[in-house]
Amino acid sequence: MITGCTLEMRTSSEIITVSKRAAKASGFSWGVSEEIGKNINLLEMFNLSGVENFNQYLKEKDSLNLESKFNIANLSSSNSSVCCPIFLGIYLLDNSNKVLNLKKIKFSRLAYPLIFLPFMQRISYNIGKNIRLNFDDVQIELHLTNTLSINQDLKRKIIKSAEAVTIEVLENEDSFSNKVWEELHELSTNTFVEENERLKSNAAGAGLVDND
Repeated sequence: MITGCTLEMRTSSEIITVSKRAAKASGFSWGVSEEIGKNINLLEMFNLSGVENFNQYLKEKDSLNLESKFNIANLSSSNSSVCCPIFLGIYLLDNSNKVLNLKKIKFSRLAYPLIFLPFMQRISYNIGKNIRLNFDDVQIELHLTNTLSINQDLKRKIIKSAEAVTIEVLENEDSFSNKVWEELHELSTNTFVEENERLKSNAAGAGLVDND
């Protein structure tokens, strides 16, 4: 009789450590490997296949002839080389303020875009703005609160490439209308009258002791 076994869920610490060491063994520096470990774990926390995408990326990266040096001014929709998701992510993360100033960046040919996604999440946090990331028919909104929304189910999917990529910095907006805010604010001012009357009442006899 064959019985099934229950596989334990890997901890964040295990995912970070194994991803980091695999990156180092594949030729990345320890500093870059540290970034990779954190990012793969973040993908798994988002319920995306960080480990599977990264494992496949490591198998193919040497044969893809990926571009690893970038200039934000030269990124365009007509770039001929395939962009490395890790080195491009690190470059943009180091230049978060330039991303904020440009507001919108378009370029083409990005390898393994899901590996690129955590860098955008961290940029969102750095600049205090939400970011919309589009690659081909996938649209992802990255929120500075470390959450995201996606227009389709990417769970357990390996995405090897994206032909068209857009990064757009979004202006922060309230989730409620100005009319609703004014109504709530008007209601809240009713407590000021109540509070003032209570203070006056307390002040009238404050500090007096009846000695009769």
